Amino acid sequence: MGLCDRSLFVGRNRLSYPTAITQNVEYLLDSVQASTMLSNSEFIIMLNQAFSDRAKLSKLLNISDEQMSYVTNADAGCGLIKYGSALVPFINRFPKDNELYRLMTTRPGEGVFGNAQR
Repeated sequence: MGLCDRSLFVGRNRLSYPTAITQNVEYLLDSVQASTMLSNSEFIIMLNQAFSDRAKLSKLLNISDEQMSYVTNADAGCGLIKYGSALVPFINRFPKDNELYRLMTTRPGEGVFGNAQR
């Protein structure tokens, strides 16, 4: 049994909640084990997705083309939440003219770390 399998097995017995985050699901969708974990997930947040990823996610999670439109050319902060069997589109735009945005942004060249001297 691999480390990931063992961790999930032990964690499940101790009521833990495994959490993962990735910017690109392409590699997850190519793995049978990772795809199985994803399809069994109760909570997924999807932001803008590439065409090939959308097609695979749509098939894996049984999401219609109309619902997948929320992750097609989606603006920053917009997407689709899967919670159990419910799918909820969301818009979460955050104002850029404040200190919180400058601390939290991950956009290159923006925020307190974007202009740091190296």
